[in-house]
Amino acid sequence: LLRIGDLLLHKELVERARKKYPNSEIHVLTNDLCEGLTECLPSVSKWHFFPRSYIQDILVKNIHRVEKAELTIKEISKKLNQENFDLVLNATHNQLSVLLIDLIETREKPKEKQQSNRWSLYLNEVLATGKEVPFQLIDALSASLGLEATTTADSIRTKSVERSGICLQLTTSDPKKNWPIERWI
Repeated sequence: LLRIGDLLLHKELVERARKKYPNSEIHVLTNDLCEGLTECLPSVSKWHFFPRSYIQDILVKNIHRVEKAELTIKEISKKLNQENFDLVLNATHNQLSVLLIDLIETREKPKEKQQSNRWSLYLNEVLATGKEVPFQLIDALSASLGLEATTTADSIRTKSVERSGICLQLTTSDPKKNWPIERWI
């Protein structure tokens, strides 16, 4: 996961994974900018962080040779492989996460590579072209990961009964991810 808002949005995915795999440890790999948010996802058993900005700067700003980024990614995957994962699910849709996931060894491999399943292909197309998404992103990601999709609206209704209110973030720092304001009314 790359951004703080993405991490918070993925709380629902973590809860769905916990429901599907109730006796499993759930680990989350995210960039080091999210280190202060671990308490927001109490269902996570263990956190792993990677220096996304550093890797991106190497590749984009040429602060080091490209081989340095490759070495950094391989070091991260080597450390992750010490965990002996049974299964790894990729909850993002970018090339860096695909590269990292491909380097992680698991006991169980998904039936098809996640980045090439129909839901992931659809998400990549929609997000790359800026098309309007007719459903909640988390529900599409759940489908791409094989997780049971309780509707987000049902989940919000259930949780709102337990709490005194709901807080909505109407916009993001990335305009292509914003739900049009007129759709909120």
